[in-house]
Amino acid sequence: SERPLYDITATLLRLTNPSNIIDVTVPSNALSGHYHISCTVNRFTKLIKDKSGSHLEIQYRNFKTFNEELFFLHEIRDSNEAINMWYYLIINILDKHAPVVTKRIKNKYQPEWYTNEICKSAHQRDYYHKKKDMDNYKKYRNLTNKLIRSSKSNYFMEAINHDKNCKSIWRHLKDLNSTTGHDIDMITYEDKNLTDKIDIVNGLLNDHFSSVGETLIPHPHSNFESEKINNYVKSKINDNRLFSLYTVTNADVFKYLTNLDINKSTGTDEVGPRISKVSKSINEILSLVS
Repeated sequence: SERPLYDITATLLRLTNPSNIIDVTVPSNALSGHYHISCTVNRFTKLIKDKSGSHLEIQYRNFKTFNEELFFLHEIRDSNEAINMWYYLIINILDKHAPVVTKRIKNKYQPEWYTNEICKSAHQRDYYHKKKDMDNYKKYRNLTNKLIRSSKSNYFMEAINHDKNCKSIWRHLKDLNSTTGHDIDMITYEDKNLTDKIDIVNGLLNDHFSSVGETLIPHPHSNFESEKINNYVKSKINDNRLFSLYTVTNADVFKYLTNLDINKSTGTDEVGPRISKVSKSINEILSLVS
């Protein structure tokens, strides 16, 4: 008789497709009361997938509509077109991650005498003015005016004492008074009233600067001796020195961009030194330029 399966521990066999199993047996002898289970699988039976499970998916690139000629049109070999494309791509990325914002300012440049102490006092003055605290407002208003007068006096006295250049002195004196520019609507030249800007430039300025030499020197020397200039140039330049241009490599560009000062002003390309320094590894575009 078969040995009953009680008071023993048996290993369970869980089947997802029982129809594929031909036979299941449990041996009569076992070690330590643990019986193993053996089964026979019909290898000719087609395994049916469980429809309740998730489907397998793969990803691949579809080349049904791939056009090789159009694909290679993106390889730009012209340096001007390549630079324009590079600027177009990087500006679009910048607009996404660092968009351009507009902020209203009172002055384009802060005067050099405007110190941090004046700035803090002015902020306190404006703060108490908004809070309708007139006592503190008058206090910081008087303090701000006092600091401005003292800072202006010290700055301009020091500038005049140290600057011996007339141009620098006049620049400091112009900062004392606010000046406004006015466009010239009409100018009288040779008994003619010129109102058009092109006529003013061509008829007045160009004629004046092109004929001022004859006015200062009525009888100039007709025979110009260029040999003196040639000898002077030869004395400054060695005959063995040649002027040549060297090829700019990506390593050179990477080196200079690494040491680039981010406080430099932004050019007309609107990229800016900070972005150029961050993007120093993207320098392959210069292989077309150099």
